[in-house]
Amino acid sequence: MKFVSNIGWIHKRPTELQIDILNVENLVIVIPLDSVRAVIAGSSLEESIFNNRREEIGTMYLSSNGGALYLDVYCGEEVTSYSTPIRLVKAVIDNSAQKPISQIIEERDSTNNMPRHDYYSALCRYLSISGSSIDIRSQLEVYRKAAIKLISGYREGNLSNINYDDLDIQTAYMLCYFPSYIENVFQTLSFVDLEQLRDVFEGHLMVSLYGCGPAPDFLGLLAYINRHFRGEVSTIDPYFFERGGWEKWRDFCIGELAQNYCDGISINPHHCSFNLLECDRVEYLKSFNPVMDSNLHIFQNCATELFQATRRVDSVLAIFLNFIEVMKPGSIILINDFIGKGDSFKILLKLKKKLLEMNDIVLLDVKYNADEYSPEVIRHPEVNSVIDGWYREARKEPRKRVGFSYCIAKKC
Repeated sequence: MKFVSNIGWIHKRPTELQIDILNVENLVIVIPLDSVRAVIAGSSLEESIFNNRREEIGTMYLSSNGGALYLDVYCGEEVTSYSTPIRLVKAVIDNSAQKPISQIIEERDSTNNMPRHDYYSALCRYLSISGSSIDIRSQLEVYRKAAIKLISGYREGNLSNINYDDLDIQTAYMLCYFPSYIENVFQTLSFVDLEQLRDVFEGHLMVSLYGCGPAPDFLGLLAYINRHFRGEVSTIDPYFFERGGWEKWRDFCIGELAQNYCDGISINPHHCSFNLLECDRVEYLKSFNPVMDSNLHIFQNCATELFQATRRVDSVLAIFLNFIEVMKPGSIILINDFIGKGDSFKILLKLKKKLLEMNDIVLLDVKYNADEYSPEVIRHPEVNSVIDGWYREARKEPRKRVGFSYCIAKKC
């Protein structure tokens, strides 16, 4: 059984619990408090749950071990299941706290994960970090202040005071966040039937990566090719579209890391100065030939950042739709984003709705729009111990699992 965390939030109302589900448009689950208490106490095996119009939409019951509350929501013949630990439900009821709920995904193959990869050893060599535990802690101390500032900014959802041109901030990002964003592209592509992708991953691959920073998404792409299309892709021309400032770390990514994720492929990188906010004009996009010529377009963590900059879902939608307009037939657009407060869901739900209305677009995963996994990064005990300490100083638990929203479509 597989879970996607933080897919919704549970709130207490005077006589009921209200659960806002983020990845389904306009889905609010309402459950009378008496029903919740009856199920938790074991005096009722099953109770009805309702939408915000008080229409019955499913059932609520305890897990087999009694430790979690399960909700089954029915839509025609489809059933979507959600779960949350009983201790969190009690915290909502007793203390009016806001707590998360998870979606259960039964049929996803959790064995189709990326192979284990040793990112931290390469990073330590690059940063000349070595020696005893005391030596390593001392060498990492120079990045502590920047790391706590970065983690705090992400926790609070306020990146306005984060200067990504600061080399210490960049290094802190490489230590604390980069490895958590390597696998998203691998995971998303793994959900798609290989036959839908075969014409893209053959011979020469031209891929555009937007707002990519140091390009962890490129490593995930390489690992996917290595797993499924090894020997079929001979050369890759990646176009890294970014405003600038991350060249040092993209060079590290391509020069030091890429060979560990997929060897035997010729990589010809291109760095393009680019501003996503100007992509609300089709003319701006058309001034970049690779945008119109690429086989694959990857946007990782762009939706939320664009929303933070514009504060309007429709403005972000317009940018993505402009890309789809100029994409060549047969090419694929892949968008993934961290779940965070759910802003990416608002955008991607509306985008999927638009795409379903378009005759020349096929969604490659209609059923789901979110997933979660435990990263396959091999831990470096001394380094990760220091990083975990930074997270706790910033009042945030170290990340053990990565959840993300996504949309993947192909132009006919």
